Amino acid sequence: MLDRYDALLDELCAPSWLRQYRLGSLLKETFLIGQPAEYYGCPPALIPITSNGSLPEYEGIWMRWFCDEPDHIRRYVCAGPEDHFLLEEIALDDEQFANWLLVRALVYTDGDDETEEIASFSKAAGISGRQFAEIDAHTIEFGDDPEKLDKLAAYTGRVPIGIGERRAALSAISLSGLSDENTNDVAYFELSEHGRSGLRNGASQLPPWLVANAPLNEVFGEYLKSGRLKEAWLTLNSTGWSIGEARSAALALARAADEPLFTLHMRAWVAFTLDEEEFIPDDELSTREYENYDY
Repeated sequence: MLDRYDALLDELCAPSWLRQYRLGSLLKETFLIGQPAEYYGCPPALIPITSNGSLPEYEGIWMRWFCDEPDHIRRYVCAGPEDHFLLEEIALDDEQFANWLLVRALVYTDGDDETEEIASFSKAAGISGRQFAEIDAHTIEFGDDPEKLDKLAAYTGRVPIGIGERRAALSAISLSGLSDENTNDVAYFELSEHGRSGLRNGASQLPPWLVANAPLNEVFGEYLKSGRLKEAWLTLNSTGWSIGEARSAALALARAADEPLFTLHMRAWVAFTLDEEEFIPDDELSTREYENYDY
């Protein structure tokens, strides 16, 4: 059976250890979470890697299609429906995410660095003995405190917003490298709590997809008709969608973009929202209905 998200990660040149982790071949007994992720509702931009049903929350990759993202960035985030998908950006590349996972694994196992799962993960992720010793020593001193993770070598030079000491000036955006001054470049779910509070307090000069109670399906349709794919994508990843309309919009945007990798992503997301276990053929994705988890 085709696993569309696994195929997508392969096409995105994700490392094999990440795909193994998603499928539960690595760290399964350490974390006892959903591998692969189970569906609790999520916007299309999130590629779900794992899920924690007790919150619920996802670990995943946040995609910014059509937004001129740098090729060297892969944004790993934690997010879930309980806080309306406030993104916690935890890594900007595969190495950082591997370090983040190893820190958590060592803390979860109470510093037992001899566990077979941790050894298998470290080997698969290419973490050397020297690097492992440094990470192990870090956890002994700091645990898994995200405000201290920027002390690890993997985070040198590029620190995600969710890592390191909290900035004195509150940012309106949850993702690093984006300007607070230009809301035309961000979706609702990319706003921080501070940024969302600004919307509630009547921020001015907002793009249509950030206006309260905007008819997003209509806004999306206008952008799609005029070929403005970035704006259509940002609209699709803002709050106010019924899940049925969002599925139709995602497939329509894929047809308009005519880009195989993006099409695979949208089909993977639509299939995930319908049934994370059953394989649904491409030609049936637009005909299936399952009204759940509007966003």
